[in-house]
Amino acid sequence: MKRELASNVVVALGFLHGCSTPESQFRLADESRPPKWCVKVSGEDPGRISATIAYYVAETRYAVIQCMPERGRSKSIRVSVPGLEPLALGNADETRSATAYEVLVLDGDEEVVRHLQGNNRYWMVDDPNVLAAVHARRTAR
Repeated sequence: MKRELASNVVVALGFLHGCSTPESQFRLADESRPPKWCVKVSGEDPGRISATIAYYVAETRYAVIQCMPERGRSKSIRVSVPGLEPLALGNADETRSATAYEVLVLDGDEEVVRHLQGNNRYWMVDDPNVLAAVHARRTAR
């Protein structure tokens, strides 16, 4: 009985300290490069790194990227996700049903992620035209 009570107290304290479940989770598409922060923390060749992203909503939006190199230990990186919702490009009817973009920020350094509706994978964005459109949409908010 005492052990069960102590366990319940530990769980309750964990929730008070901001533990939460992710709003959504995605895995890196095979044809995409990993987030640049994964390459930095692992020291691995980008082709040898897989990664997942879990999005959370608390006082602010944030994401946790789990970087998993083929060799070595996996590492978690917490990044901020500005804005209240993912960004859509083009007209709202057309893009909300198909593609959404998230801007991830760590120490002022940004990456853009592309998500397709109904797909649990994500792609890192390198196309300069898409990056410019995402940043223009972000600043127009």
